[in-house]
Amino acid sequence: AMLWSTYPIATAHVLAARLQRASRLPWVADFRDPMAQDGYPPDPATWRAFDRIERVAVQAARFSVFTTPGAASMYRDRYASLAARMRVIENGVDLERYRPDVAARAELRREWGVGEDEVLVGLVARVDPMKGHGVFCRMAERVRSRCGDAVRFVFCGLGTREDEAGWPEFRVLLEGSGLLGRCVRLGQRGDVERVWAALDV
Repeated sequence: AMLWSTYPIATAHVLAARLQRASRLPWVADFRDPMAQDGYPPDPATWRAFDRIERVAVQAARFSVFTTPGAASMYRDRYASLAARMRVIENGVDLERYRPDVAARAELRREWGVGEDEVLVGLVARVDPMKGHGVFCRMAERVRSRCGDAVRFVFCGLGTREDEAGWPEFRVLLEGSGLLGRCVRLGQRGDVERVWAALDV
């Protein structure tokens, strides 16, 4: 038997730490992504709480696991004396599900008003600072200044539509980069494989 807790539910590590102390079972703290980062979480009190939770978890867990080598490297630098207890377990991807789909590509591009000769660049992620929407919007602004309407942009994920949590923050990014009204915003969808099929990048 063992304990396994997974962030981004930060309190999962808090509960696991208490259970580990009571049970003495080996514990794996699954961070997936870094918790306390430069500028994230933006609220100072939340950042300090994340930092405390992170330190307890890394020190008490038998292993800390991350989904990317970059995240693991960041934590190995941050907690050098515990680096040997850090591992990478990458996200699994069902390659059969994400195969090219000519019919879905044509159908969705038609639905979105995107021509087959236009390059369609997309970001599929919930609106969250760690997902990089700000970076994507700055990139899109530069591409648009060079390529004009030959390149179109799609956003898919929770917070990319007006009726979803995260929209106010996302709207600011779109307005700042000149993309509001010039991109396709899908919101959260259950057919991500079809969305991917419609994209070029």
